Amino acid sequence: MALQLRRAALQTLRNTYQRGGHGWPGGSFWAEGTSTGRNGYLFGETPPPAGQKRKWESWEFVFYTGFGISAIMAWLVVNGPDNSLQAWARPHALREIEEEDATFAAYAADEGLQKEMAGRFRQFGKHPDRYYDAVMMRNEFEILKAKHNA
Repeated sequence: MALQLRRAALQTLRNTYQRGGHGWPGGSFWAEGTSTGRNGYLFGETPPPAGQKRKWESWEFVFYTGFGISAIMAWLVVNGPDNSLQAWARPHALREIEEEDATFAAYAADEGLQKEMAGRFRQFGKHPDRYYDAVMMRNEFEILKAKHNA
């Protein structure tokens, strides 16, 4: 084991050549003299001569278009229509509540209907005041049936 370590150390000492930074003066991109220094312009770009437009790089159109489309899509997601489940269900729930209120109002106003429904409930062995529960169970059954058929 000691012999192998000694051979590896000697081989490392024999092969001491410069690693990385080939082709750059001073041996590395970050070495002294490789930076051009500040010229006072953004990203070091000098402005074009008077009367000429700056020519875009090949990637600029794609990036600017992509950023613009992304900004529009983000705005549409934030300010677009409300597509939540609650927004969809609210009008349906309000309509069902109005129907139930109309049914209960008719039930409360008609003594004959109350007696008829009380007789039906007694036939089934239920208390007459359970009519509300029966209506709610009917609505729950209709919702489950609609879910199953959809």
